[in-house]
Amino acid sequence: MDSDPHQEIEKLKVQIEHIRTQFHFLLSQEDPASLKYVKEIETATEERAADVEKYRVNEEKASNMLCDGMLFQLDDEFEQAKNNISERLIDFLRFKCSVISENFPRAHDYFHDKNCEFLDTIYREKGHDPKTCDGYNVELSNQPIVPEDDLNKKIHEYNEGKNYFVKDSTLHYGNKQFGIGTSVVLSYYNNQKMPITIPCTISDINQRYIEFLVSEGKSRRVRLEALRYKICSLKRV
Repeated sequence: MDSDPHQEIEKLKVQIEHIRTQFHFLLSQEDPASLKYVKEIETATEERAADVEKYRVNEEKASNMLCDGMLFQLDDEFEQAKNNISERLIDFLRFKCSVISENFPRAHDYFHDKNCEFLDTIYREKGHDPKTCDGYNVELSNQPIVPEDDLNKKIHEYNEGKNYFVKDSTLHYGNKQFGIGTSVVLSYYNNQKMPITIPCTISDINQRYIEFLVSEGKSRRVRLEALRYKICSLKRV
């Protein structure tokens, strides 16, 4: 004989209610083992937080000490630099006085006979070797630093070599010539380092700048130095 469905449902309801009661009971209970682990976790967390705070305080102290040390060093170096400037100036004055004394001995004797306070001051601490200046050698020579032939060669290479220059209202670059009315492409880089090319026509040439007709009624000037320093370039169309 089949069981009554209603009885089965009632049994299930009773079981469900029992399970619910047991569940709420378990929720209301505190497991000692769980409480122990929770306490250990809380203690470890607090200790770790304390260690982190201690580390932060120590790092802040170390940073402040390092900053103070760097500031002290900078102040000390600044004072030394100021003293060195004074010494350099005095040494330079000693050097100039020595050179002038060698070339104009009568003037040297005249001013020393007058008890010039300035001369007495700069020679008070130490004398001066005209061949040296506080460790720096001084070459007392009337010869130019760069020979004249080398200078002329460099000037010729600059004017006639691979560089832009203007002569007789014509722009020269090596063997290339650009006159008024020449169609060219002007190339340069913008602020984003992107190449820009502009087709245009040369409308004016002088020693200061080159003027280009970009479009009808619009022109642009480029200084000759910009071409020489490779800031922009020209290409004949």
